[in-house]
Amino acid sequence: MPRLRRPAPLLCGLAALALLALGGCAPGPGGTSVFGELGYLGQAAAGQGRLLLRARPIAAALRDPGVPAQTRHKLALVVQARDFAVAELGLGNTRSFQTYSDVGPGPVVWNVYSAPRLSLSLDQRCFPVVGCVTYQGYFSEAAARAEARRRAAGGERDVAVGGASAYSTLGYLPDPVLSSALEAPDTTVIRTVLHELAHATLYVAGDTTYSESYAVAAEDALMEGYLARFGTPELRAQDEAQNRFGARFDETTLRARSALAAVYASGEPAYEQARRKAEILETLRREHAELLGGRVYNPASPYASGLNNASLGAYANYSALVPAFRAQWERRGRVSDLVEAARRCARAEAGGRQACLQKVEPPSITPAGDG
Repeated sequence: MPRLRRPAPLLCGLAALALLALGGCAPGPGGTSVFGELGYLGQAAAGQGRLLLRARPIAAALRDPGVPAQTRHKLALVVQARDFAVAELGLGNTRSFQTYSDVGPGPVVWNVYSAPRLSLSLDQRCFPVVGCVTYQGYFSEAAARAEARRRAAGGERDVAVGGASAYSTLGYLPDPVLSSALEAPDTTVIRTVLHELAHATLYVAGDTTYSESYAVAAEDALMEGYLARFGTPELRAQDEAQNRFGARFDETTLRARSALAAVYASGEPAYEQARRKAEILETLRREHAELLGGRVYNPASPYASGLNNASLGAYANYSALVPAFRAQWERRGRVSDLVEAARRCARAEAGGRQACLQKVEPPSITPAGDG
């Protein structure tokens, strides 16, 4: 399947850390009890623990004749991509992706997104250490869908649920490679490693779009270098085809999102905004159907829940600032320069980060206060 921007959570594993400071948590839409908070954080900690307990060194899996040949092939790509990214990003001896966990097929975590019916602003959930994020992650699909039904009750919110086969804990924990991530084509496996390791170099608490758009741009830059050094004709052709599809999908989806933003800012009566929203989403549905050529959305995609403010918001986290980050890389030519520009602009206030990225040389910025 051609590559799409994949909403993969950064912090499901880090939610376990929030158990140490539960009082700092803010409830999601509709509120929840302290017992609900404990239950949510407990499932995150238990799920993360299971992954770590199942982990075994990749080197051992590569030597094990009981591991399927295709799995060993993918793990060898992981090792190669990891070593390349660590060197390019200057990560030092990161513990991530040195082990392998067999978790079976399908997504390992499920994320819930929601937004008001006439707004593109995703609802946020806030935690100590990691700040506010625009999704809520579960290791159980049933639990995620139950939370989605709770948020959708009353009809005031658009809701989407999406699954992910990989995620990062930003280097806080020794993230294993998951068997679910190895189900993807070779180029997607490589890109997943590059993307998640990019997160270990920069994370801006409370700004999901900045953090994810940066990781996508860094992934693209790293992939270009990886293919130049290790790419085969088959790998290059596969990645090129996926990128062509992804670019067209980005164009149609972000165009629809811009049109919705204009509608919601128009000041028109709610019924008229709702009518125009339906028209825009129906046009997008037809455009997606043409691009997919008779296929359907992956069941794990947020779009499988329907095209709405929540699913478009989840997608935009991974796309909105990518052109600005990519322009920084193209001006500078080195991945390390992209990382440095991202770090410098991250110190600006949230509203000034995009303007900073659009400058050829980011200025010296006084770090924003903690509050």
